[in-house]
Amino acid sequence: MKMREKCLPKGLYRRGTRYWVDVTVAGERVRQPAGDTVEEARAQLARLHGEARVGRTAAGPTVAALIERYLDRQAIRVRPGSLQSARTCCKRLREHLGERRVGTLAVEDLD
Repeated sequence: MKMREKCLPKGLYRRGTRYWVDVTVAGERVRQPAGDTVEEARAQLARLHGEARVGRTAAGPTVAALIERYLDRQAIRVRPGSLQSARTCCKRLREHLGERRVGTLAVEDLD
């Protein structure tokens, strides 16, 4: 293995003969092939970080999707009365923030 391959930046790794990018952008994990050379992989990583800074990538799931996932998990774990309480609490969140992407929320949105 070459010396520079040992010192790959965070988010790059080698699998077989290809390099891969593995980063979290706006709350979503992005894993994709990045090329056959270290230079291509570094360029791909820089491109992803650049897109994240200007907001071109997805900003995570919607609040409604997360609420639905939460309620599905609660349906398995808790008693029916507790599930009904959770649904009631989440109803207002869904009404006000349901279609918003999680990555676009700010503290001011939650006041």
